[in-house]
Amino acid sequence: MAAPPPEMKLIGAMPCCFGFFFLIGSALLFNDALQQYLLGQKIRNTPTSKARAAAIGLVELSGKAKCPEKVISPITKSPCAYYEVCAQYYYKHKKSSGWRTFHRDESRNRFYLEDDSGKILVEPDKANVNIPADFTFQGTLNDKQFFGLLPSNQVDQKVLKYLEENPKAAEAAKGMSGKQLRFMEYYIAEGDPLFVLGSAEPLEGATSAVAAENLIVRKSARDKIMLISDSSEKKVLGVLSLKFYLEVLFGLFMVFFSVMAIAVSIGLFLV
Repeated sequence: MAAPPPEMKLIGAMPCCFGFFFLIGSALLFNDALQQYLLGQKIRNTPTSKARAAAIGLVELSGKAKCPEKVISPITKSPCAYYEVCAQYYYKHKKSSGWRTFHRDESRNRFYLEDDSGKILVEPDKANVNIPADFTFQGTLNDKQFFGLLPSNQVDQKVLKYLEENPKAAEAAKGMSGKQLRFMEYYIAEGDPLFVLGSAEPLEGATSAVAAENLIVRKSARDKIMLISDSSEKKVLGVLSLKFYLEVLFGLFMVFFSVMAIAVSIGLFLV
């Protein structure tokens, strides 16, 4: 029997490559789904504590944000306890399109979570902050396109001012002229409801007579968990469960697709 031509071998190898690609993708999805499940279990198994009764170790708290110092969001200039800015550009290829992030900025100022028993300091650095965008600004950097011949929907002046005041953001936006952009600002205002899961640790240099005020809730090297949300525990668990099931289902679909692709590849090689 004559050996298959090189072109046939190449055609046979393509489904195999796609099969292994989707197999790796499914493994990543299953891993992320596992992380969502484990986080959900941590939340379910950790009782909600009052701020005044918090002790060293993993704690779950529910209360309201309180600002120990003045923090201003960089685009809308809103007073807040925490802010985050996410800047994205719209891309479009032959078979795919969507938004890609080119700049992210967030505050790292500590703030308090306060309930009816007292308050405890929270450090948002490296935390998973789950809050919706308060403002979204979309448009281009210039008011004209195609060498100034056509009008364009320029982003809000607040965004342009932000770029002037923020060198890192301005540097990231270089080369974005003519592209469709969107800037999203998230923030936690004083008095906003908060759900926090993290590690309570001794606060450096604290000398308060109240034990809980000598602690700070942050992401520790041991537990590696720090979740801040403006939703209730029930809603947080609902989102985690939905994401878990969707990732498992999509992962199973990718496994099926990869197995079929590899089987087709092997069949072609056997011809």
